[in-house]
Amino acid sequence: MYEQHTQQGQERSFECPICQKRFAKKPVWKRHMEIHEPNKDHVCKECGKGFPTEQRRIVHERMVHNVERVCDQCGKIFRGIYTLRQHLLEHAGVERRKWPCDQCTAQLNTHTSLKRHKQVAHNDGSTVYICSECGKVAPSSIALLSHKKYVHQAPRKFKCTICEKAFKTNLVLREHMASHTGEDLYTCPHCPKTFKVSSNMHHHRKKAHPFEWAEARLKKPMTASIDMKQVSQEIVM
Repeated sequence: MYEQHTQQGQERSFECPICQKRFAKKPVWKRHMEIHEPNKDHVCKECGKGFPTEQRRIVHERMVHNVERVCDQCGKIFRGIYTLRQHLLEHAGVERRKWPCDQCTAQLNTHTSLKRHKQVAHNDGSTVYICSECGKVAPSSIALLSHKKYVHQAPRKFKCTICEKAFKTNLVLREHMASHTGEDLYTCPHCPKTFKVSSNMHHHRKKAHPFEWAEARLKKPMTASIDMKQVSQEIVM
């Protein structure tokens, strides 16, 4: 085992001149070098993360945002392999690192989520973004892009095999299928009651477990409110 590890270490002949990390394969070394690239002009429309090349942005969006993954332990659906891996740590009993917001009580699961939270919830309110298709007003460009993608651009590609209804996400289809099969998909974390739709569980938690519901709300990210008196610029997208 030791000899094998030593041999692999000796084969790492590609060294980063900036941080001195070493790699065994040149493609991996080249991808690492992109981390140190100062110009990251290719920005992900979903999370705002920047990349030095358009190819890296496309790979990021495909792997992180555009692939739905299902947890084989609880059936929850996640967008991207990274999100699923983080969720699986919860089943393994591993406590996930939290990124606390320094402006409110919110605690986010990733640094990117924290940056996105601050952009949405803690902007100065001087600029609003308006949907060119329906007139919806959003507090940030990220919030508006998310609205446009889901409301105006997402196709209804998830079809029910029983009644032919179609939906924009696999999660909504699963909840709809539960109305046909009678299967309960969600369990209240505070009591044994089960539900087919997550919104029904939310209403139950708020009504039946008000103390726990209020405590959980404090840990959730704040949503930005718009005060039109403070708005000095409107951007139509």
